[in-house]
Amino acid sequence: MKVAIIGNGGSILNNKNGKFIDSCDKVIRMKQYVTDGYEEYTGTKVDIYASKWFSWFENKPPYHPNDMSHVSDVDVYWFMFCDPYKKHHPRNSYLKNYLEYSLKNDTPLKDGDIETHEKYLNHFELPTSKIRYYPYTLINKLSYKLKLPSKIIKDKKGKPVLIEPSVGIRVIQAALLRFRDAEIYITGFDCFLQSSWYWNPDHIINSDHNYMNERIYLNTLMRQNKLIDISDDRISV
Repeated sequence: MKVAIIGNGGSILNNKNGKFIDSCDKVIRMKQYVTDGYEEYTGTKVDIYASKWFSWFENKPPYHPNDMSHVSDVDVYWFMFCDPYKKHHPRNSYLKNYLEYSLKNDTPLKDGDIETHEKYLNHFELPTSKIRYYPYTLINKLSYKLKLPSKIIKDKKGKPVLIEPSVGIRVIQAALLRFRDAEIYITGFDCFLQSSWYWNPDHIINSDHNYMNERIYLNTLMRQNKLIDISDDRISV
């Protein structure tokens, strides 16, 4: 089985992998991805769509809902935050802060709660049977692997935030667990160290992640042959 995880970094434009991506058994895309005009590089197929809520809305006030028809037929939606309906028991200060601030910060106005979550589900008419949440135990594991501090900081708007694993690295971790025996290919995961979004080089990168440590972790996974980076022009598929 072949699984392709498509990131949004500029390195996706290194190779024209579109046909190979569309030939994979499962294709995972995330956030505000774009394929129109980039099909030779990105392909068009999508089976799993991964995001937080802010990707479903415009990125400036008054945060109108986006047209999400391009993901209306996916097999499953991976929401990259923990299940808001479950009662969680944090084991350390990082998880305690994550559970307090995560869902709030994963919505456009950074005021998320159960009611907001359900309002969005209803607005986009998302069937709950197709929704999967990201286990907070995986957040704990990733925060340890990425050496993330448990301290709360202030974002650009002065609101409290926690340095968290990015959506991209969460997706990779989830795919490694979900598709244990698959060949997993990635592209567009340069961790924004040399570029921004491939369709918008002026996009301002979120400062709430540690991209350097994520790059180091990805390199480790590739050395362990758990991932194959097809944006590397030395690799042919």
